Amino acid sequence: MDPRCVQEALDGALTEILWRCASTGNNKIIICQNQNNFTAGAPLLSFSQQTHLKDYIRASKLDCISFIYSAVLSRGLDNILTDIDFEGSSLIGQYGYCSQELMNLLLIGIAHSNAFDNQIHLDGKILKGVPIQSDIGFLSLYEHYGSYQVRTSYSLIMGQMC
Repeated sequence: MDPRCVQEALDGALTEILWRCASTGNNKIIICQNQNNFTAGAPLLSFSQQTHLKDYIRASKLDCISFIYSAVLSRGLDNILTDIDFEGSSLIGQYGYCSQELMNLLLIGIAHSNAFDNQIHLDGKILKGVPIQSDIGFLSLYEHYGSYQVRTSYSLIMGQMC
């Protein structure tokens, strides 16, 4: 594959992820430029046009942690706290793994706690799953072992990569 094509696809995917987080959140892309300098007064960038965001991503080479911070900030902390099923849940799980909430944030722009379709009512609690069709599929290690199953929102993909 042509490295330029691969870079263009990556830039487009990162742009789409952040755009989706913002469109389901506070409608504003917020970029954390450097996670090492992330404080309450740290300079943050804001984008209102997708093409400007993609140009920035192409030129900046965001590191992974800054990208995750940007996704969280673009969705909005209050929205993420509303998204998750249980108070005290974390975006980083046991052993430093990405939680289902963070996976959902990056895949669909919403930090719901589960990979099943829509919602399930259980003992008076509403468990939130995937409310929209994802552009790409998702296979959990637990699903591979047969103890967990994603539903059609993640198992039916919208298109192919290359």
